[in-house]
Amino acid sequence: MLGNIEHDIFPTVSISQPVYTGGKLKYDREFAQADVQSLEQTLLNEQLNLKLAITVNYFQLQSLINQRQIMLENRKQLETHRRYARLLVESGHMSQLELNRIDVNIAASDGYLLKIENDYQTVSFQTGLLMGRQSPQILMPLDSLHVLTFEEHSENLLAKALNNNPIWKQFGWEMQKAETKVKIQQTARKPQVSAQAFFGWEFGLESFSLDKNKRYLWGLNAKFPLYDGKITNAKIDEARAGAEQVRWQKEYFQKSLATQVQSGYSRLLEKEQQIVIQQQAVEQAQQSYRLALIEYHAGRRSNTDLLDIQNALLNSRLTMNQAVLDYNTTSARLLAVLGI
Repeated sequence: MLGNIEHDIFPTVSISQPVYTGGKLKYDREFAQADVQSLEQTLLNEQLNLKLAITVNYFQLQSLINQRQIMLENRKQLETHRRYARLLVESGHMSQLELNRIDVNIAASDGYLLKIENDYQTVSFQTGLLMGRQSPQILMPLDSLHVLTFEEHSENLLAKALNNNPIWKQFGWEMQKAETKVKIQQTARKPQVSAQAFFGWEFGLESFSLDKNKRYLWGLNAKFPLYDGKITNAKIDEARAGAEQVRWQKEYFQKSLATQVQSGYSRLLEKEQQIVIQQQAVEQAQQSYRLALIEYHAGRRSNTDLLDIQNALLNSRLTMNQAVLDYNTTSARLLAVLGI
């Protein structure tokens, strides 16, 4: 069989090292690095969304605890009111119908308290899952619901968002990837040179010896693109179109991000004003209830009026609690947009 092979070299070791690629290796490396950075920003964005979800749920747990406390205090007032009303019914100064109205309000409070307990359990379980807990657990916040100060300065919000928002930063890396892809396709127009070395044995000689027939070969291998049916041009145009699409998406997101920051801060100011207004409403409702209670015990205020005023106080306190929750939630969402 070997006698039919004329002067063929069978290498056992072959080495090829690119010498000149027109920058392709460099651009491939830059593309890979940008791809890694883009994936890291995706992960950071997912972590930021998880943090926001847990934070919002935490505020909801605080709010539900506040609601429960408000409802328990209201129920205690109703119990005191009912005991006094029973004495009036027994003495003939109040009808049983008025006493029944108090019972209805107490039953409504009990139903609301039950709903709060169910909501608290649901939010607690959801928060536990977000935190990676394997089994359902009842979580207890470490502090009570209160207005959290928004410490960022309004004039620096957009700059901070452009510096920290992971989606915006990801667009930067995607833009770099798209531009690098154009450069990679352009390298196909340039010559490719590589250094090659072989070690093997030459067959087809009259006599064969492992020592005498050893051969070492080395040299340069060059490829010059001449004509490929405009395939390279088509790939370059495709890469440029992809880069232009990413550039447009980046510009659109920048405008969207500016809108999110502006609208988020406007909502925050609105929620802050609602807290101020609702605080005044609570103070007025408390004063009205105190006066109504005095007049009720003096016989100058009816049971119906007192219940209505007490319900107004209850609603104002619950609305105040919701206003604080809305403010903290709005603040957390704005911080997430800023990438914090």
